[in-house]
Amino acid sequence: MLSLRVMSNPIKRILSGGQSGADRAALDAAKDYGVPHGGWIPKGRRTESGDLSERYCLRETNNIGYPQSTRLNILESDGTVIFSHGEPAGRSALTQELARSSSRPCLHMDLSEIDTYKAVGIIRDWIDVKGIEVLNITGPTENEDPYIYDAVKGVIRSVLSPPPEQFPRPFPRTVEAAVDQLIQWLSLKEKTRIANMTKTQLTGLPPTVGPYVRDHFGLGRDNAELMASCRAISGETVLSEQSAQMVIIAALWKELRHTHGLRRLK
Repeated sequence: MLSLRVMSNPIKRILSGGQSGADRAALDAAKDYGVPHGGWIPKGRRTESGDLSERYCLRETNNIGYPQSTRLNILESDGTVIFSHGEPAGRSALTQELARSSSRPCLHMDLSEIDTYKAVGIIRDWIDVKGIEVLNITGPTENEDPYIYDAVKGVIRSVLSPPPEQFPRPFPRTVEAAVDQLIQWLSLKEKTRIANMTKTQLTGLPPTVGPYVRDHFGLGRDNAELMASCRAISGETVLSEQSAQMVIIAALWKELRHTHGLRRLK
């Protein structure tokens, strides 16, 4: 859910096939960060969930099948990342096969085996080693995996976010200071969205916001004072990094409820 205004990363363009789930998550993450996006989609802007909106800048192939658009997205990118929960299947398996037969870089990320933070690190290292500037992303549709959209969007947003050295120092030493920095970096739309979440919905933020808090605030051993502030607010004498992240997120939510609650999203 986090959208930062500053961006410095090697990715110049994101491609995908426009399907729901992983494909659409990649395109939405690119749009959030102002990264150009594109790709090929079957004739008629065909997806399994209906015709793709014109707000996505994808080109149509001359047939209604998926193999042609899948191949073109592989060939027009510098490398492909395939996301899944488990082994690739269907269009994802086809992508893997076509990438290998075309001798194009391809990375499979099984998000049931690795957490978001590690996935981001692996992808960033792979991008650096392979010199990736145009990145193709694919994976299951929402019908095939209802959890894939949020998982992929969280990873890609983190991949596109600035490295820690791009952020101001010193680290925030209190939860209040951390919340102030997050509010400065969030877009108005994201602040309003978070403000109008329920407590139940708020628990879905850590996979997306957590990596930013951990990397950019030095949460843990690098920022013992912030951890102490989180413990003081929570009332717990022992607090994990994940629980500390939730303390900061909850404080952010409470602050935004006062300043951005009940606004309409455009």
